[in-house]
Amino acid sequence: GDVYKRQAQAADTAGAFEVIGGTSGTDYSYSNGVLTVNDGASITISMASEATKSTSDRIVVNGNAKITLNGVNITPVDAGTDDGYSGIDLASGATLNITLQSGSSNVINGGTSITGAPGPGIHVPESSTLIIGGNGFLEVKGASRDSEAAVGIGGNGSASQAGEACGNVIILGGTITCLLYTSDAADDRISV
Repeated sequence: GDVYKRQAQAADTAGAFEVIGGTSGTDYSYSNGVLTVNDGASITISMASEATKSTSDRIVVNGNAKITLNGVNITPVDAGTDDGYSGIDLASGATLNITLQSGSSNVINGGTSITGAPGPGIHVPESSTLIIGGNGFLEVKGASRDSEAAVGIGGNGSASQAGEACGNVIILGGTITCLLYTSDAADDRISV
């Protein structure tokens, strides 16, 4: 039943992403390189075409949402003078439930900045919750700038003070590699 429903739903192109499920304008919207996922959304996100192997578009989650990742590859662009962007950014108080599509490979990176702190791959502020499950693969890596490096999953760093605390992270399934960006990433590898 559920698989049949997904196949019957039309896909919506939102920048470099393809979105299945939900309603554009209500559950999600796309503008200026940002796919915003709203409270109550339950959608599947993949790349818009086989030709699109990766994107600088990113995902921002407002409220409580469920996202299935199916072959998504995100590396945000330089954020100018602000702190680096995250490939997936949870708003304060948000709860995001990510399901890794069976057999899919997903890569979520943090972005660099010129003067601010580099961004984590998935930004989970102190008051937010990230839940990851499913049977796919996920690699998450923080960005780096000069001698600063960001965590794969966690709060934002800070160039001038203590960084932001990480919210709740619950891993129920999937094969996940989380990397702190360094010159020798093997020293900072955590696999779940």
